[in-house]
Amino acid sequence: MHKKTIIVFVLIIVESCFLFLMYKSSHNKPVVLDEVVIKQNDVKFTFMLEQNAGKGDYVKSNETNFIKDNYQYNSSKSKCVDPKGNIIYDALNYNEINDLFEFDANEDCICYLYYDKKMIDEEINQSLNS
Repeated sequence: MHKKTIIVFVLIIVESCFLFLMYKSSHNKPVVLDEVVIKQNDVKFTFMLEQNAGKGDYVKSNETNFIKDNYQYNSSKSKCVDPKGNIIYDALNYNEINDLFEFDANEDCICYLYYDKKMIDEEINQSLNS
């Protein structure tokens, strides 16, 4: 009887460790974004699109699918902030090769993804008006 109790106790400890490790491995994983504003673990992502090339006049976009060929991601303006407005450094990383975002933060926040309008549109308009 004593041997069965020890075996049951060891199995309970092993199962508890297994469950704990599974929880830790799935909690706070980076969120990968691809053209979609998502909310996960109280993290919100918002697209900010420049209206006129080179003017810096950004507006919040309600669209999650926009023509990315007309825009270029602006990593220097993009940022994540906590509910108090403090910037969370190194929470947002952009992989230019795969055109993907990786997010990693342990707190609630809002991330603003800024996109600059490409100068090509402005150059076309100038040549048409000449």
